[in-house]
Amino acid sequence: MGLYDCYPLQFINEERVQDNIRKNAAQWEAFIKFLETKGKLRK
Repeated sequence: MGLYDCYPLQFINEERVQDNIRKNAAQWEAFIKFLETKGKLRK
């Protein structure tokens, strides 16, 4: 998948970034499902 929770990716392993990724996981999932229902995602 091409969507990331962190930019630049060099910071992806920092604890603060990982906490935010976990905190935002449900919202990202809902957003991805919405895009799928609208046919807006490329496989």
